[in-house]
Amino acid sequence: MQFTLKELSNTYPTIEAFLLSEFSDVTVSYRLKEFSRAVTLAMRDFLDARSKLIKKHGKPIDDGRFQITADTTAEYDKEMQVLLEMKTADIPTLEKKLTREELKGVKITPFLLGELDFLIQ
Repeated sequence: MQFTLKELSNTYPTIEAFLLSEFSDVTVSYRLKEFSRAVTLAMRDFLDARSKLIKKHGKPIDDGRFQITADTTAEYDKEMQVLLEMKTADIPTLEKKLTREELKGVKITPFLLGELDFLIQ
């Protein structure tokens, strides 16, 4: 399945929080970990590309860091939007979505659950 980098960057913190939950079925835990590994690799590529954009359009401040300034914001935003809309490489998703039964007993907030709706049947 392909995602935009925007979709992944929005759900990445939620996926990480979800992985901290305890699942009674080791198979579910394994499936989620494999999915998380693929997402982590895609996010690393995104963060690298974002850093390059910041260096390209930013002004050096200190300690090797860069900051986007008012005169470079428009061009940075334009290129960042293109980056966010790019599709990831195929990320192997769960062979089948998680069921409510598999999530029974998992302590997760309704907000986090809503963010991961695409993984749940």
